[in-house]
Amino acid sequence: MRSRTPARSSCARRSGTSTGGAPRRPTRPSLPPSHPPPHPPITPSITPSRAAQAKSLDKVEEAHKAATKQQKGLEKQLADISDALARATAEQQEAESRGEVEMNKRQRDEYSRLKGEAGAKSAALHEQLSAMTRELRSDEPLLMQGRTKLDELAAPHTP
Repeated sequence: MRSRTPARSSCARRSGTSTGGAPRRPTRPSLPPSHPPPHPPITPSITPSRAAQAKSLDKVEEAHKAATKQQKGLEKQLADISDALARATAEQQEAESRGEVEMNKRQRDEYSRLKGEAGAKSAALHEQLSAMTRELRSDEPLLMQGRTKLDELAAPHTP
């Protein structure tokens, strides 16, 4: 009996594939050891040259150095700001403990408004007080006259 191998169609023979779907590899004839190996086919180079790679590496290193320098600058700024914030917080707590609290703009505006209102009320009350004082002073001579007359009337009459 013959072994059964799948039959190939004529299309499969032309395309180089068997019914299994895997392409066939062409075989190279083996060369005797005296011949040098064949040169690879000449194709355009996909990889950049060493000079281009070195230039690209230099650019990357410069970018890295610039980024590192910028990072150090930002870290220094952060440290400066953190120190300033710590000092300001400490000063504020110290001022609060001494009772010397600084007001912010909203608080200063409210203080100024209340101070103005208090000043206006105080001025009005001061004016009323001055008016009453003037009235009492103008009534003082009349009061003295009335007491004198009362004393005269109360005194015994001597003929």
